[in-house]
Amino acid sequence: MRLTLEGTPQMDPLVKALQECSGFINQYHSNLLFIDGSRLVYPFDITDKFSIITKLSELGFSRKMQIVVVTSSTHFERNTLETMGYNRGWSINTFKKLGEAKDWIDAYIDINNAENHIKVC
Repeated sequence: MRLTLEGTPQMDPLVKALQECSGFINQYHSNLLFIDGSRLVYPFDITDKFSIITKLSELGFSRKMQIVVVTSSTHFERNTLETMGYNRGWSINTFKKLGEAKDWIDAYIDINNAENHIKVC
């Protein structure tokens, strides 16, 4: 599932969009959420990101989910976001460039498909 964010960062629309995404993801048993923030005028600030991480379960997401985020945040802020997620049991991978995120997602899907097709005798 891909969620594309555009314009000026606003928390209320983001929370609503994430609620809609979680319903779709749960309905189709997906385990990957790709949040593309590359079209935002500027990134969400770190306190907003922390707030969202603390609400992920409440919004209906499972900790089995892989979350991939493209953001123009600094390297330090991207690492901080990943660490905040990890410390709360979430798997969050952040990227500055869209192509890097897509490469990671392709590899993740390939690995998942391979694991789903392995037969044990």
